Amino acid sequence: MRLRLFGRLRALVDDGDCMIDLPHDVSTTEAVRQWLGRDHPELLASTVRIALDDCLVQGDQPLGDAAEIGFLPPVSGG
Repeated sequence: MRLRLFGRLRALVDDGDCMIDLPHDVSTTEAVRQWLGRDHPELLASTVRIALDDCLVQGDQPLGDAAEIGFLPPVSGG
């Protein structure tokens, strides 16, 4: 699966874009967050949003056939 990190999260891994092999028991968005959060606790923040194949998701969602998961920090501006 392709992992993409945006904004300030990009510095966590390979400039924010890499391929990862998920363990067989990691099959939902929150499971990915918890798995990655062991090494990168910044991803555990409730304000960090998750996208599957460029679509923002709410709550814990199955990964299904998604090819990409993205983590987005909170955004502000005007």
